[in-house]
Order: sequence, then structure tokens, then C-alpha cells
Amino acid sequence: MSQLSNVNIVREKVTKVKRYFQFSLSFAKTIKTAKEKGTKT
Repeated sequence: MSQLSNVNIVREKVTKVKRYFQFSLSFAKTIKTAKEKGTKT
């Protein structure tokens, strides 16, 4: 029983990390495009 709950906790952590990673990736892309647009104008 405790092993099952541990697995659930790990899964939750993994999904949180994945979400955070995807968020930071899209955030970096937005900054990059904004910088490129700023340099062009």
C-alpha cells in the first residue's frame, strides 16, 4: 500500500516537472521571438 502511494507521489512530481519544463520552453521561445522582432525594428 505504501509503495503504491509512493508511485503516485512520484507520478505527480513528474507531471509537475513536465508542465514546468514545457512552460519554461514556451516562455523562452516567446522571449526569443520578442528579441528578434525588437532587433529587426
